[in-house]
Amino acid sequence: SKDMVLKLYSSTISTSAQRVVCVLAEKQIPFEVVEVDILKSENKEPAYKEMQPWGLLPVLVSGQRQLIIDVPCNT
Repeated sequence: SKDMVLKLYSSTISTSAQRVVCVLAEKQIPFEVVEVDILKSENKEPAYKEMQPWGLLPVLVSGQRQLIIDVPCNT
């Protein structure tokens, strides 16, 4: 659906997640940020690990589909 907004599971202290935020904003793609508190290990909770088995950030969700984003560190 055209009205579907992407959900980005992210953390403000995750540089990988912030890169994805920048790209989505630059491309003017509507998205909603779902903050994951990695200092409280929310990314290790079972509900989060259902989306991302290794507990990594970010995860981009579109409807029922999850996209695990692997952002190279040396770019």
